[in-house]
This record gives sequence, structure tokens and C-alpha cells, in this order.
Amino acid sequence: EDQIVPMIIEPNGKILAAGWSRTSFQSDVALVRYNSDGTLDTSFDTDGIVVTAIANNRNDFASDIVLQTDGKIVITGEAENGANTDFFVARYETNGTLDAAFGTNGKTITDFANSEDGATSLVLQTDGKIVVGGYTGNLLNPDFALARYNADGTIDTAFGANGKTITDFVGNADFVNDIAIRGNGTIIAVGHSYNATNSDLAVGQYLSGGNLDATFGTNGKVMTPIGASDDFGIAAAIQTDNKIVVAGASFNGANDDFAVARYLAAAPTAAAASVSGQVLKPDGIGIKNATVKLTASNGLIQIVRTNSFGYFRFEEVMVGETYLLEVRHKNYIFTPQILTVNEDIFDLNVIANESFGGNFNMFDECLICSFEDSGQSSQFFGFGKF
Repeated sequence: EDQIVPMIIEPNGKILAAGWSRTSFQSDVALVRYNSDGTLDTSFDTDGIVVTAIANNRNDFASDIVLQTDGKIVITGEAENGANTDFFVARYETNGTLDAAFGTNGKTITDFANSEDGATSLVLQTDGKIVVGGYTGNLLNPDFALARYNADGTIDTAFGANGKTITDFVGNADFVNDIAIRGNGTIIAVGHSYNATNSDLAVGQYLSGGNLDATFGTNGKVMTPIGASDDFGIAAAIQTDNKIVVAGASFNGANDDFAVARYLAAAPTAAAASVSGQVLKPDGIGIKNATVKLTASNGLIQIVRTNSFGYFRFEEVMVGETYLLEVRHKNYIFTPQILTVNEDIFDLNVIANESFGGNFNMFDECLICSFEDSGQSSQFFGFGKF
């Protein structure tokens, strides 16, 4: 039993299709390439067909496919793990072999919370990062789920919470069916949400850092009843004026009708920048798993953790603001820094003062932070430690 779900046309006219192929024991991801005349392309894995077991001896299903500018092929879907399902992303070379430089042997599997996770859509950012949308949770009550991956297949920990974002609309079942990206980097996820009576078309808008965009709808979310019964958002597109077009279906009591809705672009937000750098030991070696906290003058807090080499990155940092940067690690002490962000900040090095034994939680000290009017229409941080 074989089934194709998504399909794309390459610039050379060849046709790429993805889906799954089932034997008597399991379903594996299937990728097929055709010449423009419909014949199998024998330059693609010798016979035009590639079958991949994402999780060995388990069922795997592909749901979406995109083509990178270098011709490499990226697919997503869900993979069984023996207890439930996970997101997966896989990348192939132009000849159909798995790209060994991506993830683990060409594949990346992502679990959200030891629950049923299924990826339904993916899109490429202009910087090569991959955004995947789907659902997570009990299948009777799942939520919108987004994950972002670096170009090498590793999870992008600067996105959402450790690379993942989960959104509940009104406490019932929510599913993402498609995602799109605006030119300013905001991410649109469309699908449906159950309102306790029936399903409505659902749209979520996220900032490039993975947080809901509060300027869109109600705290970043919109639910739209099309008819009197169940409505589903299936596909999304962005117009040149940034309006969102959603297509789907609406049940009329006997069968389904076409449904199309268009949404205005969110009001423009203040300009944002990124702040990135490295947390270092006194000898210049990066410190992994340090917690970096950025507090804005309005009390908004962002927290990230350093990677294996001590690097960290904050996104969606509003420009023109003053921030307090704090670092915490169980083995080192750091001096808080004051930052004024007017543009992107790169190579911000935070060097430990000293190391010490025992567990130390800098954020649990008596650290008093305040903002004071200097009398010159500016605000400054004041802080003391006891």
C-alpha cells in the first residue's frame, strides 16, 4: 500500500512526491521523483524511488516537502517511537541519498512532551532555518505545535522554549494544517480549533522568536466560524500586502463546502533586534548550560541557555530600550551588565569573575533592580546585591 500526500515541481520540471509505502509490517517514508514526461527518474536512487525508515520497525508518514535553493530535499511528518509519535525532519541530497550533514544520518526526531506529536507542514526561512508546524498532546485534546531547526538539522534553541512552541486556543482540540512566513519573519499557522460545540477556522501569528504576536487578533490568536457547523483551515498564503488568505472547508449539515477567509495584517510593531554572544570562563573557554536572563525596563523577561560552546542568542529584543543582562551557573559568578539596544548586538562576551564549589543561584540572591529618572528624560538601572 503506497500513498502520496505532498508534491512539488523542481525548477527543471521534474516532479517530486512524498508519502509512505506500507509493507505487511510497517509504513516507511517514500520519496519519488519523476521526469517531466511522467517516467521515473532513474538518476534518483537508480530507480526513482527512495524508501526511508525514520524510526526502525515503526510506522512513519511524510506530510510535507520543500526544495532548498541548492536542490536538497527536506520532508517532514510523524514517526512512531513505540509509545506515541514524534515530529521528524529529513533531508536528502539531489540524488536521493540522505544528507549525512543533517541531524543524525540525515534525520532529526523531536518529542514535545512524551505525547502524540505530528508534523503536518514545513517552510524554509530565508536564512536556511526550517519551521515545522503540527500538533502535540492527547489526540482528543491536542494543541498547535511549532518547532524550528537550524540548517544542519539541530533544534534551534533560540525559538520558543528550547526550539518548540505550543499554543492552546480555548482548552479544546487544536490542529495546525499549514504554515507560512511573512517577509518580516512572522510565522502564520492555520488549522482548526474546537470551541466545545464544533470546530472553527483557527489562525495563530508568531514573532520570529516563536512567541505569539500580541498585535494579531486576541493575544496572537483568531478563531473564525464560517458556517453553522465544523470549519477547517487547510492552506495558507500571504499576499504582497501581507494580508493572510486561508482556504479550507465548512460543513453545511450534509457535506462540505469550500471556505476562504482573508485577514488583515497585524499593526506594525516596534523595531526589534537580536542580542547574541558567549559566556566564558576566565581562561576564555565557553561555559555550556549557563542561564542568561535579559530583563527590559518594562519588566519583560527573556531567558535562554548557552549551547555546548557557551553561545547564546536573544531574538525580538525591542530597540531603544535599556536591559539588565544576568548570567547564572552553578560553578561561576558573573557581574550583571546594563545594555542599551539600538541595533543588533553580536559577540557580546560575558566573562566569569571566579569559580566556586557548591550550588549557587544568582537569581535567588537579594538582587534589587530598579529604574531611575536621571532628570534628563532617560532611564537607568540601579541594582544592589547583599
